[in-house]
Amino acid sequence: MRTLVTGAGGFVGGHVIERLVADGGHELHGLSKSGALPSFLNPFLTTHVADLLDAPALTAVVRTVRPE
Repeated sequence: MRTLVTGAGGFVGGHVIERLVADGGHELHGLSKSGALPSFLNPFLTTHVADLLDAPALTAVVRTVRPE
């Protein structure tokens, strides 16, 4: 399953990613406003950079994760 986690660089987002990695079976994508994610997460996901308030950038990320 493809999963996009917003706030991937934050406390909650990082823990959500850890749990999804432990569960297995996920193609993980992490969304971060700054692009800075803890280095231990990098091998497990594809990183995307966008601000949730930037509709065109967010739309582009979602289309990448879930192509029409």
